[in-house]
Amino acid sequence: SSQFKFTEGPVADKQGNFFFTDIIEDKIWKYSTEGELSLFMDKTGHSDGMYFDKKDNLITAADEKNELWSISPDKKVTVIPNGVDTKIFNPRNKQASRTEINVPRDKKIILFIAHGGLENIEKGGDSVKTLAQQLEKNSEIIFLVIGSGKNETRGNIIHRPYEPNEAILAHYYCAADVTLVPSKAET
Repeated sequence: SSQFKFTEGPVADKQGNFFFTDIIEDKIWKYSTEGELSLFMDKTGHSDGMYFDKKDNLITAADEKNELWSISPDKKVTVIPNGVDTKIFNPRNKQASRTEINVPRDKKIILFIAHGGLENIEKGGDSVKTLAQQLEKNSEIIFLVIGSGKNETRGNIIHRPYEPNEAILAHYYCAADVTLVPSKAET
């Protein structure tokens, strides 16, 4: 249809009504179970991905300001706070971060962070240990394990103690090529 510029985020509510966004036009549309198309909301923060929570609030990624919105059935918008401080945890130069935390600049780094390091079974430390053993002969790959209480290198694993400073922790994430999160349980 020429009525829409760029549609995204299709989702249905409990009643079977279908909602979708027109990102460019900054609108959310509703297609009812009776086959009627209506404007649900204008000025949506250029929303795209959406879903309904258990309270029938429409949750949407409002990309204009990189926000997450909860839109109540009466169309009241509440910004859901980001659980990550993006002033600290943000993209930065990988090589500069590697220099800052003193890890090799010329290797592929696989990061794992857990209290207790590889000994933390609930967070998947045993799986990471097995993977490190399987890749031990590949000299291009090292594992960086944060939270082990140690500051040592054994084989292809660099162990570092728990890091309470978020600014330094952000460098660990930026230095990594891959971050593993093989949790079996959340505690």
